[in-house]
Amino acid sequence: MSWAGWVLCAYIALVTAPLTVIDVRVHRLPNRLVVPGLALAALCGAWEWGSSGWTNPRPLLCGALYFAFMLVLGLLGGLGMGDVKLAGVLGVASGFLGWQSAVASLMLAFIFGGLVALGLWIAKRRGRIPFGPFMLAGFWASTTIALFKLVG
Repeated sequence: MSWAGWVLCAYIALVTAPLTVIDVRVHRLPNRLVVPGLALAALCGAWEWGSSGWTNPRPLLCGALYFAFMLVLGLLGGLGMGDVKLAGVLGVASGFLGWQSAVASLMLAFIFGGLVALGLWIAKRRGRIPFGPFMLAGFWASTTIALFKLVG
């Protein structure tokens, strides 16, 4: 992973705990934490693409695809726009580690969220669950796996 990917991952590491706590408490991902990450993701993705001689647009493509997928779900009423914006950040960051990592990040978010929703359904508890923490957990799980594959 290039230094631009590390910079973006560092930003995500800084905002993971606050975003999780805020989303669990008030079901919002505040713009003051997500939008700077979106701008940084665009900058880091563009830097990677340009510094590779315009041959590696993968981080930007992963971010755009994750964003677009979540935007469709948001427009259908299933997600908030904070989740959509966070998807762009996480998509770019996971794209630095490859297509597999980007897809795994998205899939793991839905698996983790689905397991919790299933547990709540079995326990007969109703209510909305925030999706941001599951997106972040999916990102960190896929990133950890990808980094272990790079090192080991």
